[in-house]
Amino acid sequence: MLDSVSPLTITRLDLAQGGTYECPSHRPRGEMLARVVSLIFSDSRRARDAGDAGGQHAVASTSRSPRGRPAPTLNAMAPQEERVGESTLNERILGRGWELIQPIEAAYERGEIDAGEWHARIGAIIGRAYLAATDPRAQSGFSGSTEDWERARGFIFAAVNRDGTFLDVGCANGHLMECAVAWLAEAGVMIEPYGVEIVPELAALARQRLPHWAEGISIGNALTWTPDRQFDFVHTGLEYVPARLRARLVAHLLEHVVAPGGRLIVGAHSEAAGSPPRLKAEVASWGFAVAGAVEVPHARDHRVVRRAFWLEKPS
Repeated sequence: MLDSVSPLTITRLDLAQGGTYECPSHRPRGEMLARVVSLIFSDSRRARDAGDAGGQHAVASTSRSPRGRPAPTLNAMAPQEERVGESTLNERILGRGWELIQPIEAAYERGEIDAGEWHARIGAIIGRAYLAATDPRAQSGFSGSTEDWERARGFIFAAVNRDGTFLDVGCANGHLMECAVAWLAEAGVMIEPYGVEIVPELAALARQRLPHWAEGISIGNALTWTPDRQFDFVHTGLEYVPARLRARLVAHLLEHVVAPGGRLIVGAHSEAAGSPPRLKAEVASWGFAVAGAVEVPHARDHRVVRRAFWLEKPS
């Protein structure tokens, strides 16, 4: 299926193989996954309060990882004033609203707040913005069209190489769950979706929107949540916890949430075009083996690429 993908569209695809509110499902069977992995990310105008916070609300840290290595800063670059498509480079990579989040991360690093308060403050910002939205994409932290959404999220499903269960960590209103089902079904890949969300009101919204999957949508902190079952494919962002705790999040998900033989998918995240894959290298520095990665150029900004990668749990 990937043979039809143009190398000019996907700039890196390492070891990759190949849901229903406003998730198109009319294209011929099998065409969709090829399109999913070849679509370029479009970072459309983001919600002003929280931006594309579903994957971009983390900020800088100078902390050390739980394994004793320095954790690279997320916004180590100086703020960039040049705007492309109304966004600075920092806004593209960190997400609009990063200035609101940075003081919270700094307070945690100084020991002024604990992880519980970090989550409460982040949740207050993100939850308010998502719940105030009226369309499913904005309720997932994205402002743009259905096509923009597919370009921004669809390419990560290059990591889903077979039928199985799929868990979306930080599922918000469940929109990615339902789109994943629809997108992959057109490629002949059948997944059973689940979600976990730390903000109770967002989990309630997801259950209301998706009553047929309501029992599979849980409330919990991914750093400590241990489900009754494990999942073949688990999708997460590392920004869902303080920077110092990200290695612990990866370890917890792999041990307790990903099924044997399954994959932990990290992304999508934005990084500077032409730069080494920073987040992938950071995770590898914690002692985790990266099994595959995908990279696509930004549709509207030559300075930025969108990246995702995955880890495999031994059978």
